[in-house]
Amino acid sequence: MESLWSDIRRELAQSMENAGVSVWLDSLNAEYAEGRLTLFAGTEFMARFVREHFRDDILRAAEGRLGAAPSLEIKARPRPESEKAPSRGEKAAELAPALPETQAERPGALYLQRPWRYSFEDFVVGPCNDFAYAAARSLCGGRSRFSDLVYLCSPAGMGKTHLLQAVGGSLSGADNLLAMRVEYLNATDFANQLRSLLRGNDMDRLNRFKERFRAADALLLENLHAVQKMEKTQNELLSIISCLLDKGGRVLLSSTAPPHELRDMDEQLRSRLASGIIAGIEPPDAETRLRIISRKAAAQQLALSEDIAAYLAEHMRTDVRRIEGCLHTLACKAKMLNRAISMDLARETLGECLGHSAPALPELIRLVCEGFGLTPEDLRSKSRKRGYVQARNALFHLARRHTDLSLQELGRRFNRSHSAVSKGIESLEQEMQRQSHAGRQLARTVELIERSGSFASRS
Repeated sequence: MESLWSDIRRELAQSMENAGVSVWLDSLNAEYAEGRLTLFAGTEFMARFVREHFRDDILRAAEGRLGAAPSLEIKARPRPESEKAPSRGEKAAELAPALPETQAERPGALYLQRPWRYSFEDFVVGPCNDFAYAAARSLCGGRSRFSDLVYLCSPAGMGKTHLLQAVGGSLSGADNLLAMRVEYLNATDFANQLRSLLRGNDMDRLNRFKERFRAADALLLENLHAVQKMEKTQNELLSIISCLLDKGGRVLLSSTAPPHELRDMDEQLRSRLASGIIAGIEPPDAETRLRIISRKAAAQQLALSEDIAAYLAEHMRTDVRRIEGCLHTLACKAKMLNRAISMDLARETLGECLGHSAPALPELIRLVCEGFGLTPEDLRSKSRKRGYVQARNALFHLARRHTDLSLQELGRRFNRSHSAVSKGIESLEQEMQRQSHAGRQLARTVELIERSGSFASRS
C-alpha cells in the first residue's frame, strides 16, 4: 500500500508541475482494499481541501497505476475517544495543518501552518519598509481597511514573501474566527496549472480551477511579473481579481517592479493593479540592518558582540535573505571549526558570502561626471539646470541598480529627500523611454556609463 500511494504522489508532483502538491499529499495516510482507496488527513479542513483541489488528479494517477479507477474516499483521521471536544478556539486551530517547516517556503500551496514560518511579529520594520508593512497589515483588519488590493514591489530578498505569509497567517490562523478561505501561490504555478488545463481541454476541471479562486475570500499571489507575455493567464487573473474585489475579497500581490514598469502586461490588468495601494520596499538602511542582524542572530542562537554586529551591519549592504544566509554560514562555521565568533571570523565569512564588494559611490560619481562633463560639486549643487538634473538622476538610477545603497542613504549623501530621489529616478527612466532624439541620447549616455564601469555584471 505504501508503494502504491508513493507512486501516486510522485506522479502527481511531476504531472502537475506544482511544488505545493506534496505539502498536502505527503501528510496523508492511505488504505487500499477491494478496489477502494481511502486517504486520511489530519483535520477535516485538510480533507476538504484535498477533495476540492486534487480528487480528480488522484483518481487519474491511481487508474494509471491500477489499470482501473478505484472508488476514492478522503476524510479526516478519527479522533481518539479520550480527546475532549474542541473549544471554539481549538476548532479554528484545525485550519492549521502541521507542515514541516522546510516546506513553508515552497510556493504554490495554501500556507496554513502554525506556528507560521513568517509572521508580522518577527518582521523588522524600518524606513525602508514601514509603508509596505502597514499596507499588508491593513488587509487583515475589518471594514476600516484603506484598500482591498495591496501591491508590494521590491527587488528579491526584501521581505515580500514574509509579508504575504504574515497576511496569510493572520487571515487563516486560529486567531481569526472568520476562518477565511485563502489562496496563496506563485504566479508561475498559477500559469502552469492553467496552461495544463487548457491543453487538456477538460472544461469541467478548468471550470473548477477557476471557481476555486473566485470562491476564495483572499488571494495572495507572488511574483506577478513572471506572467508577462502570458495573455491567457493575464486575462484569467484580471477576471479573478475583479471578481474578488467586487464581492469584498482581499488581494495581495508581489512583484519586482511596480505596475507601470510591467511593459508586457495587459493594460486593463495594469490599470486594475494601479487602483490599489502600491507599496515599495527598499534595501534596509544601516540602522534597520543592525536590527535585522540582531533579530536573526537571536533566532539562530548566535552570540554576537556589539562591535561585530555593527561591523556586519555596515558591510552587509544587501538584501535580507543574503544577510540571513551570511549569519547562518557564520554560525555553522564557528560550530564546525570549534572557533569563537571573532571579528576575524566575521570578516572571513563576510568575504566568502558576498564575494566582490559593491561598487563604491565615489567610483560611480566619477563615471557619471565623465559621462555628462560635470564635476562632483555640480552633482551636489542645488542647480536646476537640465544637464545637472539629468546627471544627478542618472547617478541615483545607477546607484539603485548597481549598489546596495538605499534611497534614504542616497538622499542623505546628496542632501535630498527620499521622495526626491525616487521621483528623480522615475523622471529619468520615463525620459529615456521616449522615442525622441534627446531620450535616445540620454539612454545611450547612461548605457555607456554602465559599460565603462567594473560593476556592469551586477545589473
